[in-house]
Amino acid sequence: MKISNTLPQFKDVCAVLMVSGAQDAVFYTARNGVLAKRRRIAVKTPKYSDNEGFFAARTSSMRGGGAARSGAVREEDKWGVRNVFMKEAVEYLMELQRTYGMEQLFIFAPAYITKGLKNHLPKNMQEIIAKTFQGEYAHHHPFVLLEKIAEKKHEPVVPTSREARKILDK
Repeated sequence: MKISNTLPQFKDVCAVLMVSGAQDAVFYTARNGVLAKRRRIAVKTPKYSDNEGFFAARTSSMRGGGAARSGAVREEDKWGVRNVFMKEAVEYLMELQRTYGMEQLFIFAPAYITKGLKNHLPKNMQEIIAKTFQGEYAHHHPFVLLEKIAEKKHEPVVPTSREARKILDK
């Protein structure tokens, strides 16, 4: 779809917008005033029948037996599923890098997903992250995301250290 003139156009630059939740993501590419939805990745939580799945670990002690860990036998491994999701997302981002020559990456995701995703990305991909937006943006229209990018570009830089403020005030 054509990007409105009031929004960033990404002239001669291929930008990827990754909009992610805990286990699903949508990928958009933006270049020369055109925004295209490329793919949606979703990893479903496995459903177990009967007592399959994850079990409590037990150890024996001198007085019989004791549980080393306790909890629900059918408890889901959230981070295991999220790690599978992050690996799939990184693989697709690498494919976008090869196919379109991605130069900028904008990530819209909750904080815990952003941190985990950055850890899974290779070094060269970490360097092209232009900006991360923390929060739930999964159901936002892509133009709303572009408006967020435009707002961040016009935000004044506020120095954090006293020494930096002194230098800028001169």
